[in-house]
Amino acid sequence: MKKLLIPIAVCAISLTMISAGFAGLFGGKSIEGEIQDISANTLTIQEDKAADQAADQAAEEMAAPVSVEVNQDTQFEQVDSLAGLVQGDRVKVEYEEDQNRNLATSISKIVEEGQPEADVQQEQAPADATTAPAQY
Repeated sequence: MKKLLIPIAVCAISLTMISAGFAGLFGGKSIEGEIQDISANTLTIQEDKAADQAADQAAEEMAAPVSVEVNQDTQFEQVDSLAGLVQGDRVKVEYEEDQNRNLATSISKIVEEGQPEADVQQEQAPADATTAPAQY
């Protein structure tokens, strides 16, 4: 039994390394940035500049915006759906390339500290206008 332990461990480690390599080839991509444009099923995101980019390099030049398509399989975090996002929101999008288009697998709204959550609603007037305000 002990003689089998080492070959089994070597095989397990090899399979792990091989699958990690294929995940890099076929796995998804991600982008984090600001929504530049939004439509019924597409987001266009301007990627954040790299923090370690040297100042003397073309810092003014930004990468081209990335457009991703949203479908019924897209998962959302910090927001219920595409309708909960607006131009200017910061998001992290995981996507896969498929026949010259980018399909979003997950979209996470980035909520900055001090920024209200998407599900926090502003105060609204009472639904029944005939109800008198409470007196204290």
